Amino acid sequence: SSPEEHKRFMFGLLRTLRNFAHFVSHEPKDNIVRVVTTTSFRLHVYMTATGLRFAILSSLETPRLDQTLSYLYQLYVEYVAKNPLYTVGNIIKCDQYHKQVKRHLTGEVYNFNSTKYAVSKPMQM
Repeated sequence: SSPEEHKRFMFGLLRTLRNFAHFVSHEPKDNIVRVVTTTSFRLHVYMTATGLRFAILSSLETPRLDQTLSYLYQLYVEYVAKNPLYTVGNIIKCDQYHKQVKRHLTGEVYNFNSTKYAVSKPMQM
């Protein structure tokens, strides 16, 4: 199966889960699917107020990734949404965004309180 098929399947799954949560809830606005656990994996979901969804598949040993997904959204806003050349729905072609996402997901997160990584001025893009 192709990456495009995976994308469509994931979108359909997330939409179905959201619809199910709304259907069985008395308070649909407050009932958001955040984690789905099966016997072999976890699906972590973060949905923004505008309906943008971030999802990560992980092993069962992985703790909840709410903060990670929120941080990935912050990266998206900083590097993608604020980019006037980006059109919603297109492939994200921003090396800095991909680099920062990879750095965060692989654990290459810097401790900015350390003098080794001290930042003397704001990062410019």
